[in-house]
Amino acid sequence: MGIAVACLDGPGFADSINKVMESGIPVVTFDADSADSNRLSFLCVDNFKAGYLAGQKAIEVFKTGKIAVLARPGQESMYLRLIRF
Repeated sequence: MGIAVACLDGPGFADSINKVMESGIPVVTFDADSADSNRLSFLCVDNFKAGYLAGQKAIEVFKTGKIAVLARPGQESMYLRLIRF
C-alpha cells in the first residue's frame, strides 16, 4: 500500500508527505513534485513538450478562435506547459 500524489503546491505538501512517510506509508509524487519532502520518487513528463503537443492538438481541432487555459497560479507544471505560448 502507498500513496501517489500530484502536489499542486510542492512546499505546502512537504510536511504532510513527511508525516505519512514517517508512519510507514510510502509516498511518490507525479506530475507536480514536492522536492523538499522525503517522498520516495517523482514520476513526471516533459511538461514543456506536453504543452507544445497540447497546443498543436488544439490548433488542429479548433482551427480558429481563441483558446482559454485555466491554471492555478504557482503550479510549476502548468507554467512549463504554457511557456511556449
